[in-house]
Amino acid sequence: MSIVKTVSLMCLAALAWAYPAAAGDVFRGFASCAGRYSAEVEHAWLMQDPAAEQHEERRAAFLSMLEALDPVRTGPEALNHRVAAKAAHAGLLGQAAFAPDPVHRTVARRLAQSHQAACAGLLLGG
Repeated sequence: MSIVKTVSLMCLAALAWAYPAAAGDVFRGFASCAGRYSAEVEHAWLMQDPAAEQHEERRAAFLSMLEALDPVRTGPEALNHRVAAKAAHAGLLGQAAFAPDPVHRTVARRLAQSHQAACAGLLLGG
């Protein structure tokens, strides 16, 4: 991991500890983004998209942030959020690629892109 990513992880963890009321939201957000990127990785493999490696790196960054934020909660609680977000995002990606209605495909693609962009925005250089 690059020094920039390491420093950003430490800053995010420090911010979450400074604002404990929001720490749970940050934790759930990072877990959800890790799940969304898991779905992106699998979809990229399925579609033979070269972006799979970038998605894997981003998923790893969110997993690192979860660990830095609260190592104790990275078990079942984080996994629950990750699995739910992964399933929801995989559904959107599947609809975006394979839905018979072109309007449905477009809406699903835009929604998936919106979620992905929100997650990417949490990463420095994202």
